[in-house]
Amino acid sequence: MKKARVLLIIMVLSLLFVSLAGVHGPQIAKAENENPPDSEVIQSNAWLLGTEPARSAASASVFSLTSCNQEFWDNGEFITHPGGGSQGVNVSALQTSLGMQTYGFTNQYFSMGYHTADDFIITDTRGWQVDNISFFAYQDGDYPNPPSSPFVEVYLQIWDGPPNDPNSKVVFGDLSTNRLISTSWTKTYRAADTGLMDDSMPIMENVVYVGAFLPAGTYWLDWATKGSMTTGPWVPPVTVLGQTATGNAWVFKDSWQPALDEGTGTGQDLPFIIRGCREQGPWQQLTNSQVDRMDNVLAAYNGKIWDITGRGETGVSNYDPATGIWSLIGGSTPPFGSNYARSGCQVGNEVFVYGDGVTAGFTGLWSYNMSTNLWKQETPTGTPPAYQGIWAPAWVADPATKVCYLTGGANVPGGGTLTSVYAYDTVQDKWLTPLRAFDSVRNYHAAFFFTRQTDSHKLLCVAGGVTTGPVLTSTQCYDFTKANWNEEDIDLGPLPIPLWGMGYAQTTISDEIQLWLVNGSDGEFNISPETWIFSAKTKSWASAGPLQSGDFFRTSAVTLDNVVYHVGGSLGGFNYAGKADKYIGFRLYIPCASKFSQLK
Repeated sequence: MKKARVLLIIMVLSLLFVSLAGVHGPQIAKAENENPPDSEVIQSNAWLLGTEPARSAASASVFSLTSCNQEFWDNGEFITHPGGGSQGVNVSALQTSLGMQTYGFTNQYFSMGYHTADDFIITDTRGWQVDNISFFAYQDGDYPNPPSSPFVEVYLQIWDGPPNDPNSKVVFGDLSTNRLISTSWTKTYRAADTGLMDDSMPIMENVVYVGAFLPAGTYWLDWATKGSMTTGPWVPPVTVLGQTATGNAWVFKDSWQPALDEGTGTGQDLPFIIRGCREQGPWQQLTNSQVDRMDNVLAAYNGKIWDITGRGETGVSNYDPATGIWSLIGGSTPPFGSNYARSGCQVGNEVFVYGDGVTAGFTGLWSYNMSTNLWKQETPTGTPPAYQGIWAPAWVADPATKVCYLTGGANVPGGGTLTSVYAYDTVQDKWLTPLRAFDSVRNYHAAFFFTRQTDSHKLLCVAGGVTTGPVLTSTQCYDFTKANWNEEDIDLGPLPIPLWGMGYAQTTISDEIQLWLVNGSDGEFNISPETWIFSAKTKSWASAGPLQSGDFFRTSAVTLDNVVYHVGGSLGGFNYAGKADKYIGFRLYIPCASKFSQLK
C-alpha cells in the first residue's frame, strides 16, 4: 500500500494483471459606519460609482490572498536518477538489472480500450474537497528539445471500491468527458538503466479538474489518456531503485487485470498526485470565466451558471459545475455591447435587464433567452419607468407570480438618487403599477424577495447601497400584505458594515431563508473581504468568510441548486476580472500546483 501524506486541518464547521499487449516492455515497439468621516471620502472616490475613465486605475484598496501548495496524497515517485539523463534532466529508469521489462502500462481507451486504476485513502473523517489531480504519461517518438506535450485528452472516473468488485460504484466522473486542463513536461525521461541518455520517452504531467467532495474512505481513480502521436500512451509505474514490487494498480482490457511487470510478475503502483491547501476556507475558487467584467448579471439555468452581460468583455459565458468548464456562447454579444447593467431579473430561461442611461443603444427593457441565445428589446404595455436608463439598480423576482421588481438606482451615473420600485409582469409583458417608494435613496444595493415564516407575509427588501452622500447600512422591507414599507431595519436589521457594490443571492436551508451579501465596498471605499449571511430565523447577520479568489466590488452572485456562486467584479478601480468562487462551507480546498515546474 502506498504512503499517504495527509495534513491535519482544523475546521470550524462540517460540510463537509495486465495482458501482455497492455504493457510497454523492451520487446514492444515504443513506438485564478454607514457614514464616512466626512464628505471628502465620497468626493475623492466618487469616480468609482460611475463610468470607466479613459485610462482607469485600480485605486480602491485591494486585499490579497496568500496561495498555498501542499500535497495531500503522492502515490509514489518515478524519478530514479535526478539529473542523470539527456541534457542533464531526470530519468525514470526501467531496472533491467532486476529483471524488470515493463516501461509502462497502456491506457489508450478510445482506440484500444485500455484504462488504468489505482487507489488512495482519505482518513480524515471530514473528507476532502478534491479540485485537481495530476496523472503522468508518455508517448514514444522523436521530440524537439525541450519536448512539448502531445496529450490532448484525459478521462477520469472515481470508484468507491476496487473497479473489479461488482459492489463498487462510480461516485464521480465518466470515461467520456475530457477533464484535462493543463499538460506539461516533468523534465524527466523514461529510459532503461542501460541507456539513460534515451530521450524518446518524455514523461508529461496531465492535470485534470475534479471539483468534487469525497468523504473519508478508500477510492480508486480510473483514468484514460489520449495523445496526438500514434504510440501509446503509456503510464510509467512508480519506480524505486532496488525494488521490483511497488503496489496494486490495475489495467483494463476487456476485463480488469493486475498491473504486473512483464519480467518479474510483481505488482506495480501508478503515480498520481492530489494536492491540498492548509488554509481551509468556506469558499472554493473555480476556474476563471471566459469573460472579465464588473457590474455583471448572473443567472442559473439548466444546471449551469450563466454570466450574461456587464462592463468589460462581451458575450455570454456559462459554467458547468459537473465538469468545471466555462464555455463562451457563440453569437451571444448583445447589440449594445459592453455596459453597466449591474443586475438583472431571471424568470425561467429569460434574464431581463434595464438600460444604464449611458451605453448607446442600451435603453429601456431588454431580455436574453438562454434557451435560444437571443437578445430582444422588449416593448411592454403599461406605464414604463420614468427614465429610459437607470444607473445601478437592484432587480429581484417573485418566483410565484413571475413579476420582476426594479428597485432604486440613479438617473445619472454616481450615487443613488431613486427610491422607486417598478414592477414588470413577465407573463403579461406589462409594466404594473409601481410599488410605494422606500425611504432612503440608494443604488449599488441588494434586493431580496421571500416569504416570512412567522406570518407567511411576502417581503421585498432592499439593503445597503450608496447615496450621493453616505454609504448605507440600512435595510427596508415592503410587506405585500400591508401594501406598505415597514420601518427601516425592523425586518433585517442594519448591515454589519456599510456596503455598496456587493453581490447578492438567497438560499433556503431546511425551510430557513438565508440572504447573502458578497464583498462590496465599505464606507471608506475599501473593498471588504467579507461575505455575509442573514438568517431570517435568527434575524441576524453572520460572516460567511472571504472568497478564495480575492476581494471585489461591483460584483455579482447567484444561487444554483441552493449553492451560492460568485463571479466577476472589480479588484479595484476598473480592474475587472472573471474570477469565480463557490460556497462549500468550512471544508478542505485543494488547488493545483506542480512540483515539476520548480525543476531546473
